[in-house]
Amino acid sequence: MWSCSILEDMFYITGLPVDGSPIVCGEFNQEKILEDMLGADDPKRKGAYVSKEWLRKRFEKVREEDIQDENTRTIWLQRYARAYLLFLMGTILFPEKHKHTVFIGYLLFFTDLTPRVVQSFAWGAAVLAKLRDGFKQQTIKNGAVWILEMFLLERIPLLRKEYLKISEDTTSTQFPSVLHWSELMKNISANMHLTLDWESLLDQTEGDMQAAEISWRPYR
Repeated sequence: MWSCSILEDMFYITGLPVDGSPIVCGEFNQEKILEDMLGADDPKRKGAYVSKEWLRKRFEKVREEDIQDENTRTIWLQRYARAYLLFLMGTILFPEKHKHTVFIGYLLFFTDLTPRVVQSFAWGAAVLAKLRDGFKQQTIKNGAVWILEMFLLERIPLLRKEYLKISEDTTSTQFPSVLHWSELMKNISANMHLTLDWESLLDQTEGDMQAAEISWRPYR
């Protein structure tokens, strides 16, 4: 399957930048980054991983006591924004094998929340690398499986007919294409995409499928 997966797929499917500064985390002081970036620490933190449940409970709603002081209000609002972004990292883009935790190293890339700065990192390339690593370690079910679903729908026309009950000639009309396919998937059972045997489909694309059954250039 990976022979036909490229950074272009990641960009068109997710809209995430694939060019830019790499997402590479070196050594960092765990306590310091949490204090500086979030102003709080998970009491049950395990090394560089905090509980997503703790993140949700602590930062789901802006606490009045955090923003009472005008001198620190902006600082705290930025911390809430970082907590939200970190939660998204752990649930949508970089879910871990143990799905209830998230790696705090991603906070290193949210020091400056200016959109131009955040978008200067190659998030799409990092997500693709994480997916490939999960595939090799056979932990793909714990990763961002939704991206693989979109990838298969983009690349294999037959799947569109079999699972979405639409024409094989149907192509994405939106950018990023996840907006298009996710809308079409609403037409099937709400939980159907969670029960499809995507691993078998991946194995099929690896060996049994003919080249003619794959759309090698799905983007227009």
